[in-house]
Amino acid sequence: MQAHIYPEPHVILPNLPHIHTNTLILLHGTSTSGPELAAPLLSTNFIGPSSQTPATIHQFFPTCKFVFPTGSLNPTTVFNSRHTHAWFDVHSFADRTIGEDSASFRHGLRASLRYLAALIKAEVEILRKQKTGGRVVMGGFSQGAAMVITLLLSGELEMAGIGSEFGGVVGMSGWLPLRSQIDEVSKDISYDVPIFLGHGQADEKVRLELGLQAMRVLRALGFDVQWEGYNGLSHWWNAEEIANIAKFMETVWSRDAGSRVA
Repeated sequence: MQAHIYPEPHVILPNLPHIHTNTLILLHGTSTSGPELAAPLLSTNFIGPSSQTPATIHQFFPTCKFVFPTGSLNPTTVFNSRHTHAWFDVHSFADRTIGEDSASFRHGLRASLRYLAALIKAEVEILRKQKTGGRVVMGGFSQGAAMVITLLLSGELEMAGIGSEFGGVVGMSGWLPLRSQIDEVSKDISYDVPIFLGHGQADEKVRLELGLQAMRVLRALGFDVQWEGYNGLSHWWNAEEIANIAKFMETVWSRDAGSRVA
């Protein structure tokens, strides 16, 4: 089985004189990269919850460190095994469950779970040393959202010793992999973090029903899930969704740290 090697993340630091107080890690979708996600997302202007002036999310959170990691470069079955950056192998866009029992899917998923848990751990250690009470939020788009949800349910965060500094999850246009096995792995979940899920109602690549299914399962597991659907939006995001995410993150970063880990 081919080794999984992850490029250095694309990092946007707070502009001076602002100091680093929180970190947002965002995962790209299949066949793109961290920098390719960062460029359009960080240039999206929106009206923030506490302002009437259009701003980007970087401008709205000037003390936030933005981290855009890139998935390993490996053969992707749905692209005729062409090498692409992905968090795990995808066999079909029409049916996301196809290939979940394959070695390529499971090996890639396990490698990405370990890599991302270590990435969060590193950011947590930085924030602990700074003693600012900062928190890490991890989000993703499409396959990146699926990866973040899986990480939350996998137990990897607990095994990495990540505590209350992990503040929340953001998923855009994602789905829930390994749905049939969730009940088997959910009993040991100790994290009580809020989750934001947004989805275009006209999404042609990851059907709206897949996002709704993820929301229902997570709520059934006891998670506090904010769900937002966007009329007419296809497989992308819009200013309204970014504004909703900004409001969600404001709440997460002001939440009492002691209330987030059971």
